[in-house]
Amino acid sequence: MARLRLFLPVFLLQGLPLGRELPAVALALNARCRVLSRRGTRTIGAGEFYTGLFSTALSPDEVLVEVEVPPPPRQSGWAFTELARRHGDYALVGIAVHVTLDQRGQCAAARIALLSVGDGPVLAVEAARALPGQAPSAALIREAADAAATRDVDPPGDIHATAAYRRHLVAVLARRALARAFERAAAPESRA
Repeated sequence: MARLRLFLPVFLLQGLPLGRELPAVALALNARCRVLSRRGTRTIGAGEFYTGLFSTALSPDEVLVEVEVPPPPRQSGWAFTELARRHGDYALVGIAVHVTLDQRGQCAAARIALLSVGDGPVLAVEAARALPGQAPSAALIREAADAAATRDVDPPGDIHATAAYRRHLVAVLARRALARAFERAAAPESRA
């Protein structure tokens, strides 16, 4: 536990765009970062914490002292998946998903965060907007995944993957991650 307490903030502080998973997971789980300075403490949501390539919302005199992840509501599910050229390489694309179902089995809330498609973790707002109030289905998942790939990201191309290939990966991985997250949210143990 002590090791996690030390390294989690360090990994979150890096905010690297290419393959750093924890910033995307923090964004998907709606984590809050508590920072400390001589002026006192303040809390920054994960969505505001990353401001660009290798940069965060921390002032020069601030230090990250705590990362708080709110407990998930009942009937919540999550998934994380990524694709890299080789094991251990930076991900070409990755996705972290957190969904919650209501009592009728319809999506009550969804957060989808992508990595390696921008200057930092990217919240897929359009994709998540398609889900609430709907019963999970293959068609709904495909619609949300397509929104993530076409409207939520403008990925860079580089020597490892073209922008078009990264968009394709976003759609494929989003379908997989959303299906798994909804499956977990519907499982009997998520209702306890």
